[in-house]
Amino acid sequence: MGWWEFDEFVLLFIPAFIGLMNDLAEIGIVVGAGLYAIYKRFKENSQEGFIWHFLYWYGLWRREFILPSWIRELVE
Repeated sequence: MGWWEFDEFVLLFIPAFIGLMNDLAEIGIVVGAGLYAIYKRFKENSQEGFIWHFLYWYGLWRREFILPSWIRELVE
């Protein structure tokens, strides 16, 4: 394992922390490791920034400076 990115770190340690708080540390670690492995494989096979594009497209991430997804051309 090399350096982790923040999103990978969160997927691994948040379930482990929640499991630890509920006296289910082993289950939390296994769930976190599973989420990490699935996400890592998905992320390696996709383009950079794909997660942000996916979240924006389905309305889970809104930014004011980003145009609506239905606008295809810009006219100046």
